[in-house]
Amino acid sequence: MIQRIQSIFLLLVTISLFSAYFFPLSEKIVYETESNTTFIKERETLYTYELVYEQYIDKKSPSATLYPRPYIIILIFLGGILAVYSIFQYKNRLTQIKIGAINSIIMSLTIGIILYELFYNEQIIKNSSDINILFSFYLIFAGLIFNSMANRFIKKDELLINESDRIR
Repeated sequence: MIQRIQSIFLLLVTISLFSAYFFPLSEKIVYETESNTTFIKERETLYTYELVYEQYIDKKSPSATLYPRPYIIILIFLGGILAVYSIFQYKNRLTQIKIGAINSIIMSLTIGIILYELFYNEQIIKNSSDINILFSFYLIFAGLIFNSMANRFIKKDELLINESDRIR
């Protein structure tokens, strides 16, 4: 019974979580002013926050500083693997419901960690109103919505089967 609607939603969860790896989470342009005694010099720095690393690119020097973020990657891939595992647990709907609940917790935790890193991390706390949240964050959020819809349809199937058992 892999062709059920909840399997399609779980497949969409998997696709959205695994594809979130390839897109940046956010970017922010910060204008830093350096003042000397005679003139004020403005420097533009682009902060790109990706899942794998945080990248600082200075317009004057093209070098980038990379800071690894492996815990976000681990949480996203764990959510994707749980969604794939849940697809093939179609014979035991209660297990699917439990896996879906755990997966919702993992994705909510991932979104919370990402928002903490973007807005409250000490390295980026200055001038945080210029942050542009990009496509990867929305993919994780879409995975959370698809997971909740899959759980809803799994519960609906379980209620339908329980009602048919009562009629017999």
